[in-house]
Amino acid sequence: MLRRINERIDSDRESGFSLIELLVAIIIIGILSAIAIPMFLNQRKKAADTATKSDLSTIGKEIATVFIDRNPQSITVSIDDDTYVLAIDGGNSDDDKVIIGAVTNGVELGSSGGVVKGGLTQTDWCIDLKNESGAVQEFHYSATKAIQEGSCTTS
Repeated sequence: MLRRINERIDSDRESGFSLIELLVAIIIIGILSAIAIPMFLNQRKKAADTATKSDLSTIGKEIATVFIDRNPQSITVSIDDDTYVLAIDGGNSDDDKVIIGAVTNGVELGSSGGVVKGGLTQTDWCIDLKNESGAVQEFHYSATKAIQEGSCTTS
């Protein structure tokens, strides 16, 4: 009986990890973290860019619809209670405000300040949005080129 207890005590002393094994495991975890964290941060920037493009696409398609349905003299996009609102001046309808949809977190009006720029014809207009947390800070949507990087002035 004592012999079994002594054998068990002796075998317990040999179990466990050595200091070298623990250091190797910590180094491997560190290397994996050094690879994964920058990739994760890059994915967050891409997600912010995609959110900006999505909002811009929705606004751009609504503006294109306004040009088909009406003959506007000016169009302005504003943010009211976390919702995009399209203000239309002139045209064939008395309805001068159109609620477009919810504003994605971090997305703001671009350097145009929400004013739809250009000659305001069906083929000549531009609007831009920005997102400071994205890899690309600003995107614009124009009548002829759809979504591109930069502001309306760089199109």
